[in-house]
Order: sequence, then structure tokens, then C-alpha cells
Amino acid sequence: MTSEEATPTVFEEARWFGPPEARLFGWLMWPDAETARGGVILAQPLGREARATRRAMHSLGMELAKKGFVAVRFDYPGTGDSSGSLDELDVEQAWVEAIGEAAAYLRSFGLTDVSAVGMRLGAAILASANVNGVELSSLVLWDPCETGRNFLREVGALESLRRADFEAPDDGSVVTSEWVFAPASVEQIRGLDLLQAAANIHADRLLIITRDDRSFPERLRRRLEWRSAEWEETSEQGAMLDVEPLHAVLATAAISRIASWLGESDAQAEPFKVDETDVTTIVYERHDDQKVQETFVRLGRRGLFGIVSEPVGESRGPVVVLFNSANEEHIGPSRLWVELSRGWSAEGMRCVRFDLTGVGDSPDFPKPPKRLWFEQEWLEDVQDVVRQMQPEDPANVILIGLCSGAYLAVEGALAFGARAACLLNPPVGTDLLHAAATFRQSRISGLNLMAKLLRVLHLQNRWLGAGVWQVLRTFIPRHYSQDLIASAAKGGTTLFVLSSADDLSPYPHVPILRSIDRRRVVTPKNYQVEFIPGLDHSMHAAKGRVLAAASLDEFVRDWFVVESEA
Repeated sequence: MTSEEATPTVFEEARWFGPPEARLFGWLMWPDAETARGGVILAQPLGREARATRRAMHSLGMELAKKGFVAVRFDYPGTGDSSGSLDELDVEQAWVEAIGEAAAYLRSFGLTDVSAVGMRLGAAILASANVNGVELSSLVLWDPCETGRNFLREVGALESLRRADFEAPDDGSVVTSEWVFAPASVEQIRGLDLLQAAANIHADRLLIITRDDRSFPERLRRRLEWRSAEWEETSEQGAMLDVEPLHAVLATAAISRIASWLGESDAQAEPFKVDETDVTTIVYERHDDQKVQETFVRLGRRGLFGIVSEPVGESRGPVVVLFNSANEEHIGPSRLWVELSRGWSAEGMRCVRFDLTGVGDSPDFPKPPKRLWFEQEWLEDVQDVVRQMQPEDPANVILIGLCSGAYLAVEGALAFGARAACLLNPPVGTDLLHAAATFRQSRISGLNLMAKLLRVLHLQNRWLGAGVWQVLRTFIPRHYSQDLIASAAKGGTTLFVLSSADDLSPYPHVPILRSIDRRRVVTPKNYQVEFIPGLDHSMHAAKGRVLAAASLDEFVRDWFVVESEA
């Protein structure tokens, strides 16, 4: 068997599909062949679980394509890069209808046999769609939620365990690290009921995969046992879902089993043709007829995945470049980058959000590091993106970054003399990170060794690393130990720092133990700092995130007005 036969060629592309007034964002995966065994819809979980399982759903789609299927995974309306807002949608209806749109999209290629895989709440959404007329030949319910009510109860309980300052709202809304579900959305999500739909599922084949470390709801089991469903257990869900999304372990055994099970169907291969599609679509339209369009782009030497938002017609002012952190994708925390980009573009600005190397939908590292840590490739990514978006005037940008993205933004500001930069929760030891990046490029072996030591220290304990660096910097040449943020401001960049006072020191309420980094940021000389009550490091706490987003929005809009009048 040749290597080509051992590893079938498959294609993967970002796609817009669905009705013009409610475009859906997704990824299509298909085999390099003239026939396919059918189409498969991948209905992902919601919120934090969607982040944790993104790699798994992508891997499953690619595995299915290798087995001769055409697979589509997508963001539900009001989530990810799809159109709409959770505050404006009837989410139960919109999400169920999106399954029908995905099925119609697959059938538009000539496929008549369509199956589906749904995980967690995605399983309940799939079942509701199937009961309401979406024909599915095979259906996989992967660790399914019994009801939307149970899902909301579980995410609320998890949030209370993750955050010591968690307070359940008394207005009927549900607050999670990824989303805030308004009372109307909460009621609609509660309407998703796999228990009710179970008895009326009419797929030809049904596979239910349950966790071996939790008891499966007995009521739901009885509802499903009336038909010839196949039941299997997995031990992989905990390592994928019960950890921080950045550390989620790929469920390789479950992925392999699902792909094999779908391949065991009697569906015959049939001719298909994946049509070319526009990379640009209208995603937002205001009442004053101002339209916003978004375009898929590949950026830089590594082909990073990004999305450009811009007004239909002429854009004005600097390009806004939004950097994600190492544990966030290009949509930003709680979809913040998406909402801000579309709002700013409606005012005439051009924005780009993208995934760094090894994160989200961008290509991985040739040799992926065991743990992501301010990688040198990310600094190259920043330069590539800025130069591609503004080839004639790289300085004509506003750089916005969160956490590690804030460090990348200030490095970019220093490199290009950017017009402005907004740093959200810049990481402790920003100067250390700059020095380590400089040392890694040095030909002096001692400096290379110091870079490695600083990396190890910062990975083990960021406060220890910052403390050691404050001592080391007194013994090395000054150009290696500059105040990075102050230097960027001195170079002419308008800098705006949004931070949490508690995030700048391990013991913020003990004056003698406040870090040097805290004192420097609290009393800046040449840039603006605003401290946001309730802001946590990754902007997952809703109260602080809303306040920070309002300040960031005001800063960018004010800057845009000044630039437009200049």
C-alpha cells in the first residue's frame, strides 16, 4: 500500500451558508474523490464545552472525510462567527433551524444520505431537529444532555465552583464564563428537551455514547431503549470536558469509534460536487442600512486563519487588529472580538481578528510545544498580520490584545510605531517576556540559556519569574531590560491599559508584597491606565468584562473620530 493510499487526501475550507439574512459560519471537510458515502452534520456543545471540544469535532470531521464522508461543523446562530445575537434570537428555534440549514447545505452537493453527531446540548438540538422534520439516516448522541434545563443547571454549578466571587443573578439570567444568557434565552434553552424528543427520533440507526464515570439519566434511558439503539461507554469525557479548555485531551477512541460506526451503514457511495463559494458575506445590518461584510483570509507565512470585518463601501481610519490570548480563539472572550468588530465596522472601520499559530483554526506548530507560552512564532505572526493588512503604512493600526495578546500588541506597537494600542490585562513580567524573546535571538550562548531559564521560571510561577527578573535586570545592559510598555508610549503610540488591580500582584491587599510590576503600572508617566472593578485575568467574569468592553469601545471610537477629522 502506498503512502497516498494509507492517508487519503481530504480538503477543509471555511464556509458561509444558510439564508442571506442569517448567515452561518462553518468548516466543510470532504474527500478528494468523485463519490462520497454521505454527509455528516457535527453539532457541537455550547459555551465552554464548545471551546474544550473544538479539536475533537475538527478531528472527527477530518476522520470522516478520510472515510469518504462530507462533514460540516458550524457555529449556531448568535454564537461564534455566525450572524445574530443571543439577545435578539429565539435561540431554541434558531438553533434547531440551523440543523436543517446544515442538512440542506450538504444535500446541495448532491448527497441524499445525511447523518449527524451531536455532543452534550448539541445532541438535544439534533434530536429536536430530527423530530421536526430533518431527515437523518444515522444519529450519534455523544454524552447527551437530558434537557436544556439540566444544561443550564450544570453550567451554573460549574461556574460557582470555578469562581470564588460567583453570585447567581436574581433576574432569571444565567451567567457563565463564555456567555450571559438573558432571561428570555434561558426560557428558550429550557425548551430543548431530549427526553421529550427521544421517543420520536426516526433516524434509521442510533448510537448513544455515555460517560463511564457518571450514571446516565434513567428516564432518558427508558425513552431510548424502545428502539434498537446501540449503547457504548467512554472514559475520555472527563479529560476533555472537566478541565480548562486549553488543556482538553483529545477523545481519540471515541472519535475513531464514531467514524467507524458511521462507516458501517448501508449507504452507497454517490456522486457529489462541492461548489465554490464566496469568502465574503453580509453578517450585520443596522436600521440605517449600514451593512457590515466579513471575509475569510489567510495571513502571513503560516497561513493563519482570520476574518476581516469592514463596512460595505469605503472604510476609513486605522485597521483594528485584535489578538487572542493563548487560551482563546479569534472570537475573543464571550464572543467579544466578534461583537466589537461588527460594531466598529458599522461605523466605518476595518477590523481583523485571527488565530495565532497553534491556536483555534490556524495551522499548528511543526513540533507543537507541550505547553503554549508566548511563543516566538507569535511575534512573527503579529508582524505578518500587520504588514499584510497595512502594507503601505504598518503604523496605521490600532492593536488590541488580551493577556498574552496584550504583550504581543505592545511588541507590535514598539516594532511598527503603531498609532494606538489597547492592552487588556497585560501579563505579569511583560518586560521579562520581551527580554526572553530578545535573548532567544542572540548569538551569545549565555543569553540563550538565560531565555530558557526565564521561560521555565515563568511557566512554574509567574510571580517568581518576575521577581527573579527584577534582580537579573540590574546586572545586564540596559537595552536588554527596557520598560516595554513605557518604551512603546515614548515611541509615539497612544497606549490605553485596562487592568484589574488584583491581577497585578499575588497579594494585592498587602502593601509590602505588591510587585514592582504593580507599582509601575499603577503610576504610569506616559500612558493611560484604567482599573476595572470585577475584571478577571481572562475576562470571563461578566461584570468586569462588560465594563472593560465599554471602556475599550469608547477608546477606539474616540480615536477613530480624531483620526477621521485629521
